[in-house]
Amino acid sequence: MSAIPRQTYEQLYEMALQLAAVRQQDDTFQLIIDQAQHLASAKFASLFIIERGALVRVCASNKILYGISPRKNGTTESAFKNNQASLLHVNHIKKYHPQIKKLGISSDINIPLEYDGAVMGVLSVLSPAEKQFSPSDLDVLKFYGPLAALAIKNANYLQQLQSSLDSRDLFISIAAHELKTPITSLTLYTQHLQKKAQTTELGASIKKISTTLLRLSSLVNELLKIDQIKRGTLQFASKKCNLKAPVTQAITEFSLAFPQHSITFSCNTQHEPIIKGDSDKILQAILNILTNAGKFCPPEKGVTVTIRERQDNWAIEITDKGDGIPAELHASIFERFFKVAKPTPSPGMGLGLYLVKHIIERHGGEVRVTSQEKIGTTFTLLLPKYHAKLRN
Repeated sequence: MSAIPRQTYEQLYEMALQLAAVRQQDDTFQLIIDQAQHLASAKFASLFIIERGALVRVCASNKILYGISPRKNGTTESAFKNNQASLLHVNHIKKYHPQIKKLGISSDINIPLEYDGAVMGVLSVLSPAEKQFSPSDLDVLKFYGPLAALAIKNANYLQQLQSSLDSRDLFISIAAHELKTPITSLTLYTQHLQKKAQTTELGASIKKISTTLLRLSSLVNELLKIDQIKRGTLQFASKKCNLKAPVTQAITEFSLAFPQHSITFSCNTQHEPIIKGDSDKILQAILNILTNAGKFCPPEKGVTVTIRERQDNWAIEITDKGDGIPAELHASIFERFFKVAKPTPSPGMGLGLYLVKHIIERHGGEVRVTSQEKIGTTFTLLLPKYHAKLRN
């Protein structure tokens, strides 16, 4: 291998940094073509990937190249099969591809792209008529080949991950819609049976079934809302409302669900906490946070809810004295399906805080979290004040 100039190594380093950023497949292919063309001062560049046993040109620097298929046992296919880079000059190739001749090029370099012992494709670059590639051009591109192969592999992993996530989301959407109707029917039947068996032992069992159905119904509703958020169809009924209403309702529902937990509420404001928004959605956001507090905070330590007045916002602060959340996870807890690892698995799918963030941000607000491990957590929901328009 010929000596590679320091400047070229610096170029390769900068290119490696760009390739290290995981991209979508098409973006990765285009970046590889652009970089290879620049490295070799090439006229054309193409990227071939093996698909269903055949080399397919997935990206090219000129649309003319898409109409040219690699020949059987030609230079590109040979580089792939033999896993060996090649440098060939047009006048040295007896049976050179006639279409390639018409492009006005003088030499061709083919670099097999290998990852983990397997060749996944070939990088091909063609020089202009006035320049012939040299052995040093070949050496530089051979050095570049593994960088390109790794970037392609990362892009493939990203595509597979995205495909898996799309399949998961589709399954959840279908499952939630299909479960909604039978759960509603079962709830109605259970309520009917409960009225007839209130004083019997059977009545207690039916009540437990009813409670379980309510939890299941809540989960399905949550999944449906996630689907609506993704589709952009989640409706908000905005109107003037007092934050005390959803806060006190959420506290009532929390006390019913977690009767062993103490909860205190205070409203430290000079004015009534009025906003323009969807009271039901605000209720759900508050209840989601309170439910987490009920799950992770020991009953004897209690939960506090406070409404405070700020210059432009109302702040709903929900504080528990549970285990706390590690600082490095504060951003992640608002992602879909994210759950903080616990020694004992907790119920739920990790959707609650994702919904909270979406609901509050749709109201023009913000969700903040402060937490210390072994001390506790405070979630603050900031919602803009309602300012009535002045009338003449």
